[in-house]
Amino acid sequence: MKDWFLQLKINKLKNNNSVHTNIAFQNAQKIGFLFSSIDEFNKHKHLVNELKTKIPKIHVLIQVADEKKQKSSEKLFSKKDFSFFGAVNSKNINDFCIEKFDYLFYFGKIKTKQIQYILLKSNAKCRIGYFLEGDEVFFDLMFDIKTVSQEIIAKLAQIKVNE
Repeated sequence: MKDWFLQLKINKLKNNNSVHTNIAFQNAQKIGFLFSSIDEFNKHKHLVNELKTKIPKIHVLIQVADEKKQKSSEKLFSKKDFSFFGAVNSKNINDFCIEKFDYLFYFGKIKTKQIQYILLKSNAKCRIGYFLEGDEVFFDLMFDIKTVSQEIIAKLAQIKVNE
């Protein structure tokens, strides 16, 4: 039942026809990374750390089963951060959603209801993720699932944008 209320909010956000813009990756000042697990974060940690040396502000948000049992220097959230009626009860999630990222990356293959909500609620100029049929509403730019994260960053650097 809890997921049903969250799904209602997701459906409403899907119908929001907000227009996202883009800037050249080299000019990005703020980047967000959303991960569905600590393991997924660890797979891409080298990329996050590399970008931290080039981009002034990098924000990471990781979904975990139980925040109290996880150790991480990054911001965490769990299903418990959503009320029965789908309202967000987490400063980490609210802050992440209102942040005006130049780019928001999600390298996961599975999108929980909570991840879907955050992707749709985000104020990011450009949301980037892997292509899966039916997921077009979550991203502004999608890559083949076989593309590694390093390649995605290299391809973004090659894209010319009229700013």
